[in-house]
Amino acid sequence: MSDYDTNIAAALVGAISELEDPHMDARNPHFKNRYATLKSCLDTVRPALARHGLVLMQFVMPSSNGGDRLVTRLLHESGGFMEDEGISLVGADNMQKLGSAISYARRYGLLAILGLVGDPDDDAEIASAPTAPPKAKPTPVPVVSDDIPFDKSDEREDLIAWSNDAKANIGRIRNTAELRSWATVNSETLDRLETDEPDAHKALSAAFQNRKKELNNG
Repeated sequence: MSDYDTNIAAALVGAISELEDPHMDARNPHFKNRYATLKSCLDTVRPALARHGLVLMQFVMPSSNGGDRLVTRLLHESGGFMEDEGISLVGADNMQKLGSAISYARRYGLLAILGLVGDPDDDAEIASAPTAPPKAKPTPVPVVSDDIPFDKSDEREDLIAWSNDAKANIGRIRNTAELRSWATVNSETLDRLETDEPDAHKALSAAFQNRKKELNNG
């Protein structure tokens, strides 16, 4: 929190007293549950904030660890404001993942700062979800003429390297919102890992659960 006074305190109390949890208008195909989209969250909070002279601001800032974080700020018309410490944009190693991480962090940031709920409590979803049966692998296409067959070992090594890197760095995640963001942004890769490399997936899931327990107990 930064530089807020009685004006912003009174405005926040008034705005929050008018707010209700946003409508859960979408379904998460990975966790099979419903959640409130960023649009639903913004549509819910903006009118009440405006009535009390508040505006929601969210922006990307550099983190002390060299990465980026999404900061959520509530600015009052008096000039005072309060903001969170930011949610790290973990796992965002390309523009598509960065966009997903920013949207996810924006949603969790505004929900957290206003004390709202936008999805079920799914911290244990990854551990409790039943293990999917192995998918049938297609029969390799015979190589003809002078074609060189594609070596799947490179792809397998990349997947295992990603898993090892994720397991080594998951301890840098600072809160459960970031942990959920990481799991959602990397859901497709986690599904591939579970199917193709179940032992590596099991080890990464154990590291995920250990970090979750540390954050919940800390």
